[in-house]
Amino acid sequence: MNIYLKTQITTILTIVLLFVNITGVFSQDDNKLEEQKSIVYHSMENALVEPTDVYQLNLFYHRLTELDSRIGEMKNLEVLYLMRNSLKELPVEIGQLTNLITLKLDNNRLKSLPNEITNLTKLESLYASNNQLKTLPANIGKMQNLERLLLFNNQLKEVPSSIGQLTNLKLLNLSNNYLTSLPKEITNLKNLETLILSDNMLDLETKKMIIMEMPNTNVIW
Repeated sequence: MNIYLKTQITTILTIVLLFVNITGVFSQDDNKLEEQKSIVYHSMENALVEPTDVYQLNLFYHRLTELDSRIGEMKNLEVLYLMRNSLKELPVEIGQLTNLITLKLDNNRLKSLPNEITNLTKLESLYASNNQLKTLPANIGKMQNLERLLLFNNQLKEVPSSIGQLTNLKLLNLSNNYLTSLPKEITNLKNLETLILSDNMLDLETKKMIIMEMPNTNVIW
């Protein structure tokens, strides 16, 4: 075997070994990340030690009357559970959680949601039932990755027209509110599988519009 061929073989082996080592490092990093993502924090104090390492925070039934504004430091947060507390409002810093995928706010005392919540453009599930919501952010249509929006048992009298921009929405529950009509833009929700409207006071024109324009949606009156 000549010197040139030996040199070529040595070079190839070196490249292969280097690739194997790099791949191994990436694999270890991926495993560490997945392990970190699987950890569920149950207190703000613990979560704030290394806020950017927090991916899941569960503050269910913590008797909270307010949410610490430092929540905004958890830039990588993907899941946030705040059900069954006594929250009357949310800090505007919640709009900084731009990696959030699931947000559960059920069973609080919220009367409105901050406009900043519409910055959560990766959010897929928003649960805010059993509150005292009177209005929704006018630009809720920015949250275009939403697939599930549950708002039953609130005090909503109207729904913003921008809701028609939530074209990935599959489930929308507006039951048990004070709705008498819905914006015509709601008929743009072509991927909506289930629309729950029971226990409202919807007028006949709205019902006709829904029936005529949304034939592929399962509507529960």
